[in-house]
Amino acid sequence: MCFLYSNVLMVHQLFALVFILLALLPIVTLIRKKTKSEIKYVRFWRGLIMAANISLLVALITGYLLFPELTSWKTWLAVLLVVALGGHLGIIAKSLKQYKTATDLSSKQKHLGKITYLGFGYIIVLIGILGMMSQWYAL
Repeated sequence: MCFLYSNVLMVHQLFALVFILLALLPIVTLIRKKTKSEIKYVRFWRGLIMAANISLLVALITGYLLFPELTSWKTWLAVLLVVALGGHLGIIAKSLKQYKTATDLSSKQKHLGKITYLGFGYIIVLIGILGMMSQWYAL
């Protein structure tokens, strides 16, 4: 049982790294917005968002395997935060798609502002999740 627990925990933490990588996107878009230049590698960021969506599902499954108590308020708070993270990912993905299809610079700058704003919201939710998970057994 201990061997299974450690493997599930390792998978849970490995897939969480995708969320950390995606936290760089709002910083990149903020820099690009300030310098009035375009984002490079939009396909990479969209692929990373898709990987983060898959990681959300893996995080929910492995999180349930690690802590299978559905009557705990901590479990439901974690689910709520994961849903909020997924919502941010969906809106950011839509904004990236609109950015890619935009033709004029002012429209692209508008979408960069939206991606930056939502991305920093994503970082706040991510910090909330990581803070809660680091104190999971202390709560």
